[in-house]
Amino acid sequence: MPIDDLWYLKRLDPATGKPMRSSRHGRGKRWRVRWEDPETAEVKTLAFERKPDAVREDNKIQADIIRGQYIDPSAGRQTVAEYAEEWRKQRITSTGTEESLERYIRLHVVPVMGGKPMLAVRSGTIKDWIQNRLHHADRPLAPATIHNIYHLVLRPMFEQAITDRVIGRTPCTGITLPKLPKGTYVVPTGDVVMRIVNSMPAEYRAAVLLAAGCGWRTAEVLGLEVDGVDFLRRVVHVRHQLREWQTGLPSLAPPKSATSTRKTELPVIVGEALAWHIQNFVNAEPITLPDRTIPSRPKQRTARLLFLDHRGLPMRRGRWSQIWRAACKKADVPSGVYTMRSLRHFFATTLIYAGKNVKTVQLACGHATPTVTLNTYLGYWPDNEEDSTRSLLDKALAVPTPRAAGKSLV
Repeated sequence: MPIDDLWYLKRLDPATGKPMRSSRHGRGKRWRVRWEDPETAEVKTLAFERKPDAVREDNKIQADIIRGQYIDPSAGRQTVAEYAEEWRKQRITSTGTEESLERYIRLHVVPVMGGKPMLAVRSGTIKDWIQNRLHHADRPLAPATIHNIYHLVLRPMFEQAITDRVIGRTPCTGITLPKLPKGTYVVPTGDVVMRIVNSMPAEYRAAVLLAAGCGWRTAEVLGLEVDGVDFLRRVVHVRHQLREWQTGLPSLAPPKSATSTRKTELPVIVGEALAWHIQNFVNAEPITLPDRTIPSRPKQRTARLLFLDHRGLPMRRGRWSQIWRAACKKADVPSGVYTMRSLRHFFATTLIYAGKNVKTVQLACGHATPTVTLNTYLGYWPDNEEDSTRSLLDKALAVPTPRAAGKSLV
């Protein structure tokens, strides 16, 4: 379509023979570009002050339409906050990932760039976001969290925006993320674990022993039901986990991965602690809570959870953190160094030092793949492997050699 001059009509003035002035003469932008949207057949317009700018934009739009790369300029005016919410709701993810996405967007993406139009986000915007979150005065993020948000939210969201024809190219290019610390952990000793156990309120000591003695995640521990403990076979079953949502009670949700659904052997000390706990602290009457173990069919059901808060309700993450910090303080153990995840590391490294192979540790911990186990604990396998390898080769090569037979090797 031709470029329109909004200040002059196409009719000529009979007296002067020049184009007649329009009612908009001298007001607003003079030059208007018009084109037909190839998808909706709707006529779109953009106005410019200078004719060369209008010509340049018209040429660009027509070329994009011919190449099949047309993007509606108005689509990119949608804010990051608006698009992020649409993108999150369209994602098909596990319960835990969905919760993480919502939290990352709400707490760390929207406050920094939520009001920006999608088209206005540049590579520099992403770099500024990294610095803002890394050095935030009140809530600085660890490098690992920066990596998670970038790879789980920002990069896939802007890539999807290209597919949705909201933007033409992703701003996630030329980005240097902060270096991650080496994969080492502060693993508590058995003495530290027992000091924390004994400093816990009596009704939560079995939870700590379960995490340390069976390698369970916190959400798995808090989601354990009475029928998940098989004292006869001395095993305990991970069938679901307890996840927290923005509103309402925490709910039962699918385990983190397919291999997280598992049964773990029950050490005597953990079995005795669980039996004593059930006898003294578990109510005969079950509680009713949401069950989202089948995400497409959420429901309400009764459950006899082993570990409830002081009101007899499912344990929230914040309340458990308070209990943990108080116990660590009482045990004279730094809560910022040792966490519930530290108990899981204690379990895994105990198996490793006992000579268990990668597959055994993977299945016991419920890791998705052996690769995850290796990436997490590679540095913890015993350091004497070199000597073991040397011994094996010495035995394998224990045959008469030319030197042994009195001959030269050369």
